[in-house]
Amino acid sequence: MAVQGQMRRSEVWCLYQLAQTASPEGVIVEIGSYRGLSTIALAKGSLSGSGIPVYSIDPHDYTDPAGMVYTSEDNAAFFINVTLAGIASLVKPISLLSWDAAVAWNKPISLLWIDGSHEFEAVTKDFLHWSPFVIKNGIIAFHDSTDQTLGPYLVVQSALASGNYILKNRVDKVSVLVKR
Repeated sequence: MAVQGQMRRSEVWCLYQLAQTASPEGVIVEIGSYRGLSTIALAKGSLSGSGIPVYSIDPHDYTDPAGMVYTSEDNAAFFINVTLAGIASLVKPISLLSWDAAVAWNKPISLLWIDGSHEFEAVTKDFLHWSPFVIKNGIIAFHDSTDQTLGPYLVVQSALASGNYILKNRVDKVSVLVKR
């Protein structure tokens, strides 16, 4: 199934494997889903593992600080792709900005995928609002985290410097951190 997205095949496979081994002590949360490529990888991986739900957070009608425009067309494509992939019952879409959704959040997280806006301030807000919910030995993975000019790189470096996370793996532009 071809789903439009901004990820390499190796990165999609990485998400699948992370979701497949995610602890059933928590859920999977993704920040930024675009048209559902990462959502499908996470949900398919979860289905072949413990079957934990995937909460997909994306406003889908938004212009990010870098000027990228996302519309209701992207939202419609997301729902079509998730339905055609046969994972709709496992995916829980939340059509909000991630930090707005975090205000009412109360579930432990086994795997957190951060791929929303890549501006430093936005990635920092995603990390600060959601990382407290990640369980011990849980995973936080960041997309586009190897480009030193982008927010994900800087947030990953800060998280590692804190001593609260260790780098488990890098797959192309994905950095995988484990919470201590």
